[in-house]
Amino acid sequence: MYESYYGINFAHELSALPSDQLSIWYFRDTNGNGYPDENEPFLEDPIYYVGDAEVSKDVYASHQVSGDYQWISGEKTASEMLALLDDSNEGLDGEGIAAKENGDLTFRGVSLTDWIGGPADTAYDVFGWPDYGTIIDDTLYSGGEYFGYDVGVDSGISFVVDYQTDRIGWITGAAKAIEVNGITLDVTRTKLVDLFGAPESEGLVSDELAGTEYYAMRYTIKGLPVEISMPNMDSAATAVLISQVS
Repeated sequence: MYESYYGINFAHELSALPSDQLSIWYFRDTNGNGYPDENEPFLEDPIYYVGDAEVSKDVYASHQVSGDYQWISGEKTASEMLALLDDSNEGLDGEGIAAKENGDLTFRGVSLTDWIGGPADTAYDVFGWPDYGTIIDDTLYSGGEYFGYDVGVDSGISFVVDYQTDRIGWITGAAKAIEVNGITLDVTRTKLVDLFGAPESEGLVSDELAGTEYYAMRYTIKGLPVEISMPNMDSAATAVLISQVS
């Protein structure tokens, strides 16, 4: 049994508190596989560890983090919780959850989600002639290519064509170029939660190719997967990716 300590951070999430790795074992794990093998019988008295070192009960207790802790356990089954979520119409700040889900992502006043799966060769008639991309003979070339629009000096928004369908499969771009209800998305996590509610998932993401990490919040908007990313949890969002349903 491993012993860990957690607190609630500013975002109301569980955050691990600094502590030594404490564990109590009721068998001697001689081969280190974490399971009691046939030659590793259960013991009546526990074995105490701080890290990899076996210690006495008193030494173990000296490494425990003192405090007024409360045992947390659920009182409802998963099906009961799902039923409550389906029936509930209350969101943050007293707004209905359904109202939050109605917010669409727009660029230049036009829905972006409507263009996932849309024809690439007519999109610029709606959004205007692209500032960059693969253009041949005054026509957007599909086959897995892209086109996009500059937003400011060093950012933009790109429409990526799915070579299998010759239609727009992904839209990615600067958060400051994309709006919901007239508000650009280059805002903090707290403001994004106000706009969309709690994300379906979120956390640090490792970009192995770039050798960097970023923080991502994931939603389903108008039935499409949307990832909003930022350098870290405390900074403003910098990029948005809208994907087709795979």
